Amino acid sequence: DREFLDGLTNRIWDIEDFELKIHHFGVQEFLQRKMERQAKTTQQKTVQANVEKTKPKRSYAQEKELKRKKTKFQNQSKKAEEEIERIEKRMAELDAELAVVDYAHEEMTNRLTIEYQTLQKTWEEEMNRWEEATQFLDGLSD
Repeated sequence: DREFLDGLTNRIWDIEDFELKIHHFGVQEFLQRKMERQAKTTQQKTVQANVEKTKPKRSYAQEKELKRKKTKFQNQSKKAEEEIERIEKRMAELDAELAVVDYAHEEMTNRLTIEYQTLQKTWEEEMNRWEEATQFLDGLSD
């Protein structure tokens, strides 16, 4: 009897999906919240099912082209990551050299500075390449 229990308790122990949940309110509020949660879950499942239904079917040629692009961007992403790692390692080496270089030796200082600036520009280009590839791949997962 829900009315009887509602007046007796202010704590509900709910076992759902092999998990114990303790709620600190009466039976009526517990049932109301549970129904709202179930309605929300049902609505989310319906929306997801509708999204799946509205996805257009792809032809074999479209699937093949999509797979080719995916592979291309995965390779581009991997190569960019490797290049970024290589550049960052060299930039760290240059940082160490620039920290101890004798700035009176202009030729050495200029060479290190120019190399560092060139690497920094290349690093930015590789980061842009990597971002482009990952954005495309993220778009495929949507």
